[in-house]
Amino acid sequence: MTADPKEHIRRAKILLEQYDDSLLLYSALELRLAIERIAHNQLTLSEDHTMNAKGKSDPKRKKLIMKKIDPESDFDYDIFYIDPKSKQKTYWGEYKNIPEKTVKEIEGKLGNLLHMKLGLKLGIAEDPWYSETRSYLTKTLIYLKERISGSSYYFSYKDLENFEFERK
Repeated sequence: MTADPKEHIRRAKILLEQYDDSLLLYSALELRLAIERIAHNQLTLSEDHTMNAKGKSDPKRKKLIMKKIDPESDFDYDIFYIDPKSKQKTYWGEYKNIPEKTVKEIEGKLGNLLHMKLGLKLGIAEDPWYSETRSYLTKTLIYLKERISGSSYYFSYKDLENFEFERK
């Protein structure tokens, strides 16, 4: 286990690259842990981080709490540092949001994958479930990796003096 969602994504990628159908559910688990950790880390940095415990490990619940704390957290932003003396504005980074709807979709699909399967032809590589699941996991991995790559956490800078957010 790790507190870094990038590590969960890295492990999911390693599992998917082995192209072993028996590892698909482990990849799903790593991606589920990644989205849980992303939501957890985001909320932990808010001024009202005590709300984090109310979300438990449910990422969609944590996204709702984030939106309750600050509805603006559900958008993408460029982050700028404003020099207090010169008032010069310097690009600092960006915040890439994962929309609440997308969190719900990913969390639900990954959760469903991790439950017992009835009617699945275990070990039969031609079963469409394996190729569909591999495709979904690969798309999810790429999406999550892109969304956290180079992205700052919203609450890291939102309430700090000398930082300004511009919605994209």
